[in-house]
Parts: sequence; structure tokens; C-alpha cells
Amino acid sequence: EKGKLNKYFNYYEGKQAITQKVPTDIGKPCNKVVTNYCQNITNTYQGYITGIPVNYSSDKDINDIIDILNYNDVRSEDAELLKDALIFGVGYEILWVDEDGQQRFKRLDPREVIPVYSNTLDEELLYVIRYYTEQTINQEAESYIVEVYDFNKVTKYRSNLGFTTFNLLEEVPYFYNQVPITVFNLNRDNVSCFDSIMSLQD
Repeated sequence: EKGKLNKYFNYYEGKQAITQKVPTDIGKPCNKVVTNYCQNITNTYQGYITGIPVNYSSDKDINDIIDILNYNDVRSEDAELLKDALIFGVGYEILWVDEDGQQRFKRLDPREVIPVYSNTLDEELLYVIRYYTEQTINQEAESYIVEVYDFNKVTKYRSNLGFTTFNLLEEVPYFYNQVPITVFNLNRDNVSCFDSIMSLQD
């Protein structure tokens, strides 16, 4: 999956493999100009859907909910989550309680997340594995931090870059009684909004 996700991101950034093509005649000029339809499509959808922020209203008192949304800058978070889903075909958002006791939520990079579902018909989300590089002061990756989220705790490990050793760092409990990560699927196949025009982009 990560190879596919990286490919989607590169297309969004305008870094398509076709730009590395070497001409047979070295005397030809370099006319590699990217008109990035993939980025244009993504940004147009994102602007159309989140350009006007979602309004929340109810007959009941939802001021506590509105306070949480405002505390987390929900407009920006919604836009970033949608952008991930448009590019990668899926987006992820994590929920936690910060040191001030406030409910927080934030998008996660889909290239660093592995959801694990049950093999039953309801396909319940059982675990989420998140891994990201632990960098030194000179920005060199030395190891991975691997977090495993289940229904009542997150277990953190440090792993080498080859994922051959895992050292337990800590277990942190929470009280959600479910995996505190929301999966937002853009479509059933988890493909990018520009997947069908990538060959045209080339």
C-alpha cells in the first residue's frame, strides 16, 4: 500500500516518473513542463467541499461540542483530512486528551498508518498501527517509533529501520473503549480522486 500512496503523493506534487524519461536524441531540448491536473483536481474538490465551513446546529445544547471543535481548529483539520482522502483515497484522524484535559483531534499521514480489521462481515476496526521515523538532531533517521492502538491503550515501541527489533517503551491507557482513530474512506477501493487520469497526466 505504501508504494501506491507514495505514487499518489508524487503525482500530486508533480513528480511523475515521465519527467525522468531520457530522450533518444541528446540534442533535443528539454521540454518537460508539468501541467499538474492531479493537483488541480484535488485542490478544486477541496475548495468546493470545504471552502464554506460546515455549520453545526441542534435543537439541543451543543456548546460543549462547539467548544471542542473550535479548540481544535476544525475548519483547518477538516480541510486537511479531506485533502488526504482526495490524494490517497483514505484519511485518518486521531483522538486524544491533552495535558490540559482537553479533547483533541488531528490528521495522521496515511503513509504512516496501517488499519487492522476483523475478518467478520462487519469488518470492525481492531487495531491501528502507526509508525514514524525517529530523527536525530541532524535530521537523519535512526529508528522508528511504532504505536499500536487497541480498544483501551496505545503500546509504543522503538524499532530499528529494518523492523527486525522492537523494544517496548510504554503503554498508555485511555478510556474510549474503541480504537481512537477515525478512518475516512474516499471510496470503496481507496483510490485517489485523480487515479483515473494519471495516464493522461503522463
